[in-house]
Amino acid sequence: MSGAASTTGNDRQDALARAALWREEGQVWLYIGKTLLALYLTAWLAMRLAMPSPLTCMLTVLIVMNRQTGLVLAKAFYRGLGTLLGCIGGVALVALFPQQPLLLLLAMALWAGAMAAGAMLNRNLRAYTFVLAGYTVAMIVLPSVNDPAGVFDTAIWRLAEVGLGLVVASCVFDIAWPNRLHQPLRGLSQAKGKALLALVGKVAVQGLEDGQGLASQARALGAKAVALEDLRSVALFDDPSVRASDGMLRQLNQRYLHVLSRLQLLQRAWQRSPEQERLRLDAALRALPPGLADADPQQGDLVPAVQRWREGLAAGHAGEGPALVEFADVLVDYLQLAAASDVDQGHRLPQRLRRAPPAFVRVTDPLAVLLTFTRAALVMLVMGLLWIASGWNSGSTALFGIVALLCMLSAAPQPALIARQICLGHTLAPVLALLLYSVLPILPTFGLLVLGSLPLLLLILRIGAHPPLAPLGMALNMGVMVALGLGLAPTLNPQFYLNDALAIAAGAGIALLAFILMPNLTGSRGQRRRLHRLLRLQVALAAHAPLRGLPQRFDSRMQDLLLQLGNLSAPGSVAARRLDQWMGQIHQVGQSVIGLRQWQAAQPRLAAAPRRALRELLDALAQLYRQPGPGQRQQAMAALATARQQLDAAPAQRLLAQLDVELNQGHRALCPAPIVAGAAHAA
Repeated sequence: MSGAASTTGNDRQDALARAALWREEGQVWLYIGKTLLALYLTAWLAMRLAMPSPLTCMLTVLIVMNRQTGLVLAKAFYRGLGTLLGCIGGVALVALFPQQPLLLLLAMALWAGAMAAGAMLNRNLRAYTFVLAGYTVAMIVLPSVNDPAGVFDTAIWRLAEVGLGLVVASCVFDIAWPNRLHQPLRGLSQAKGKALLALVGKVAVQGLEDGQGLASQARALGAKAVALEDLRSVALFDDPSVRASDGMLRQLNQRYLHVLSRLQLLQRAWQRSPEQERLRLDAALRALPPGLADADPQQGDLVPAVQRWREGLAAGHAGEGPALVEFADVLVDYLQLAAASDVDQGHRLPQRLRRAPPAFVRVTDPLAVLLTFTRAALVMLVMGLLWIASGWNSGSTALFGIVALLCMLSAAPQPALIARQICLGHTLAPVLALLLYSVLPILPTFGLLVLGSLPLLLLILRIGAHPPLAPLGMALNMGVMVALGLGLAPTLNPQFYLNDALAIAAGAGIALLAFILMPNLTGSRGQRRRLHRLLRLQVALAAHAPLRGLPQRFDSRMQDLLLQLGNLSAPGSVAARRLDQWMGQIHQVGQSVIGLRQWQAAQPRLAAAPRRALRELLDALAQLYRQPGPGQRQQAMAALATARQQLDAAPAQRLLAQLDVELNQGHRALCPAPIVAGAAHAA
């Protein structure tokens, strides 16, 4: 009986696996069908409207296609914005340098570098605007080098052709069996909240002793918050319910980060406390409602239970410490909003809960941005000069391919790996398209063109639908379309076919060479040192940035930096342990500084002497973390002693005492961890 039951269970699992595989394959072919429908409909409309380049319309559809409707609409919006900006920039550059090709190339190189750097700074879908603005200038200007008077007509037609492709692709993907991001967003939001409560429940049961484990899990939860921000910014485009609840989702994510932040500060306070206070903290945490590890943040009965626990802390006299009280406050705030919120019903929230907090802020290595600018501008300038010197008729096509790839891949974590696939795709594309190109003259009608090209496009789109081969599939699509050079009438020009195919492949190869010779800085020792310095500078941000929205900006920047630095250190390594210690100190100092500034803002009648002492303390702390050294530390300690004499209010004294502990006991953390040879770092 046991063997029969086991066989039945295995058969059921196999049946479920086959059903899931068929569903996935069905989704893939539905996506391919929608892409082909948008592609051919765009080509038909462009030909009916007698647009100069139906190819541009078709390429636009291929660039924005995606299985998720929200990503198609978001890419269409940012592509339209980037194309408009690029058209304006292209016309302006030609107007400034109409008969000066060298100056025009220099200006284009600087533009391409600036747009690639902008894409690097915006590590989300907004980078697409800079990518498109970067290579649209090349698309507009290069064909007009010998005919400056025609640049305006070229820009208008390119804008119309791209706009047609965007409108058709958006309508097809939004109307024909749309694949909304609503459910993925809802699922990620719920999974993130449950993971946070699971961590809190684990701490309540096991205590705060495992600081390394808590730090590792906190990094993972911080990554979920960053992923939610990226998904939310895209889902806005395809679902009205998400747009209605956008403010609630952003507030919920910010309060989630607050809970995570206060939990880390609570663990740090536990480490610095004597044995008796540790026991009191552990006992207070064990009084949290049971079953928290398996709870859902949206449970209605969870908020009253946690509120009773919080009121018990306020009524007790065990001296659990301010860190625990602050953690309890932010936990109650988060659970209250989670219980009142729903992705489907954000519009039913009170106005105060719908108001969006400051945007999630990211931090980028400045040298990486400079390298991106230099690489794009230098390659564009050198290859442009070689093109002018050689007189190659298809050199503009190669140059356009170089600029497009440099702009598109600058923000990618491993651009060289993606560029290899793209280079391979552009090399194979003319070979695959050769048979279809040979029979184009016997396909004089649009219907015959569809029938003739359908098998090849089905093959290429199926290759691109496999995620690891997506760059290869995209390159094959683009390369085949460029090689075919579809126009208003079928033509057969082998010289044009070979020249353009060779040009686009050469451009992809040169872009790959640029990424190999000037690689990204991801994982280098220098990048780690610069990120450490950026982490220190968060204290200066806490001391001097505008106070409105500062706690949210500080938390988001800290989580983003922690995620970047955590990816550069192997879990459990010396560098990872030192990073946790260093992060904890900067986090505590920054939160204390923000607390002091908020307390000062609530005291409009504070005397001049305490106000001056507090200002000098903030300046000294900012200078200490900008340039740590013995002299700066002594100056900060002296300013701290003066502030403790001048500020006699209990809240201020408590925050100053926290700063005193950090500056006396944690000053070694100002020095970054030594870079251990052979330490693993993930890109």
